[in-house]
Amino acid sequence: MARAPAQPATRPARRKTAASGTRKAAPPALPPVEPLPPPKRRIALPSLDAGATLLRNIILNIVFVLAAALFIAVMIGQFLYDQVVIEPIAVPKALIEQGMTPEVAASRLWDGLRDAQLQARSSKASVSAIPDSQRIQFALPDVGLSLDSIVRQTRQFLNLRQTRIGGEIVCKTEACTPGEMQLRLRVLKGTNEVIDLPPMEGVNQRGYFTNAAIQVLSVLDPFIAVAAIADAQPVRATALARRLIRQHHSDAKWAHNLLGNVHTNAEDYTLAISDYRAALALDPEFLVARINLARALRQAGALDASQSAYDALSAAFPDNPSVVEGLAELLNVRGDVEGALALLQRAAELNPASPHYLARMGQIEEARGRTEEALIWFERSLEIDPSYILAVEPLFVARASSGDLVGTEALMGAAARYQPMDASSQALHAAALSFLGRQAEALEAFDRALAITPDDFDLLYQSAGLLQELDRVPEAVERFTRAIALRPYDPAPRFGRGSAYLITSQNALARADLERVMELDTSGTQYGNLATGFLDILDGLEAAEAKAGEPRP
Repeated sequence: MARAPAQPATRPARRKTAASGTRKAAPPALPPVEPLPPPKRRIALPSLDAGATLLRNIILNIVFVLAAALFIAVMIGQFLYDQVVIEPIAVPKALIEQGMTPEVAASRLWDGLRDAQLQARSSKASVSAIPDSQRIQFALPDVGLSLDSIVRQTRQFLNLRQTRIGGEIVCKTEACTPGEMQLRLRVLKGTNEVIDLPPMEGVNQRGYFTNAAIQVLSVLDPFIAVAAIADAQPVRATALARRLIRQHHSDAKWAHNLLGNVHTNAEDYTLAISDYRAALALDPEFLVARINLARALRQAGALDASQSAYDALSAAFPDNPSVVEGLAELLNVRGDVEGALALLQRAAELNPASPHYLARMGQIEEARGRTEEALIWFERSLEIDPSYILAVEPLFVARASSGDLVGTEALMGAAARYQPMDASSQALHAAALSFLGRQAEALEAFDRALAITPDDFDLLYQSAGLLQELDRVPEAVERFTRAIALRPYDPAPRFGRGSAYLITSQNALARADLERVMELDTSGTQYGNLATGFLDILDGLEAAEAKAGEPRP
């Protein structure tokens, strides 16, 4: 059987490739399509109000949490810190009309506490007091919680009493003159301590409240109270300091240090060294007593022991100005003046706010006869403090001695204006004005000094003499009398009052004073000689009066 011819197998059409030389046309590129912007949302008032309310609530909650945290922290601090609060002091109506309100009286006592602490000149921290009217009352808003009320009630509940000072001013008459004002204070610190002050007569108001503050400190901080009277009443301060030591008071080391200072001022260095060592026995690291002991050893002549003490201090406290000054003084005693001046200059650099080191350099230069260099250091010291007495006095003497009275007055006027509450500056200014013949102005300066220290004998005596020169004899007599009360055995004020009585023809009173001068003047001073001459004048006057009264023959 014949076979049909085979048909060729069919193959799929071959794709055209790049190798074949043909390329399929690419479709045209389309431009990029930009997305459509989202539709704008319109601000609706309800949504805005809801957002603002939410934000306000968040802020208020944060503020409330912060205020609560601050409230708790401050309240805890109030429990840990026992602040002395001075409550308003009740005053009579007459004083309120004069401006002495209860709040003002409390502020006067506050000032007195500050003055007493400055008067103590101690580096020991003392009580911190504040008038009730000056306190910041902290309260949470919208709650009505007061920090003061919570602390006070909690203290009462736990029997943790806060120290409070209150009281009143009483007067004998309705007019309530300064001489009859009398202050009664109550110090509440677990117990009620009552302090009665004498009438204010003869004492300026600031000094009166300072004395009251010292009495308050005798309850709250006995050592500071003792230190405040150490200069004016060293015998009483010594007795009170020894009492603190016998009682094993927590400030016993400070009391020993104070006794050392009192003995140093009296130049009894043996006792001073003993007390400083007693303070160090209680606290071997008591820096103030260590510095004072090293100084007292030098002043007592124990130079090697002083050197050892200063070497130990210098190793531990190389940048302490008092230590550097002590080493300088030791070098000066040993004859190394240049080394002493170099160390004092370093101390001045360590404490540039103090005029003391520059003035001390002036004193050393003056002691070795270099007057011009000394005056330069004194003037540099006054650039820091125009009233610094260690620099003012030598410049005052130098200018007065050279006849520069105008320069002397300018020097003291600047000091008095810079430190208006410094009695010494006011008194030296008065002396300079007196040299210039400006007696009325000199008396005003003396009056300013007496307003600060009304019981200063020298101020009373000198101002009484000025009053007598200005023909204000009754006022001169009054000041001479006050001076006599302060120094009853001094012939000078007695003679001054006797001469004032003689000027006003009060011969009997004049004779009594002049004869008393003769009794007191056992050493033959000028007052005795002058009193003798005045008594002779009185005898002549009385003889003439007797002769004039005889009947004629």
